[in-house]
Amino acid sequence: MDAVEVSEVIARPREEVFAYLADVANYSEFMDHFTSDWHLLGEESYGSGAGARFKVDIRPGKRFSWGDMTLASVEAPSRLVARGRFASTAARARSRSGSSSPRARTAPG
Repeated sequence: MDAVEVSEVIARPREEVFAYLADVANYSEFMDHFTSDWHLLGEESYGSGAGARFKVDIRPGKRFSWGDMTLASVEAPSRLVARGRFASTAARARSRSGSSSPRARTAPG
């Protein structure tokens, strides 16, 4: 699967935004419109290797689906790579991997 790149301007200091995004425990706050039941995959929620599993509610006709993501690379303060997948529990072995690279930029002014 091709990588997905997302960009958003946030009027907060770059380091603050990056620290927030480098903690997977925060992702349920801004992905709550299509996910629920978040569970960390380990004791650490911050930095490379931190991950979570969650229920995904975006597949019409499916009873429920699950997703997972892991922070594969954390290079403060500019690059964050998350890898993960969404799959129904029956088709989990056939799911595809994906990645995203949010970039934190300082807002002008």
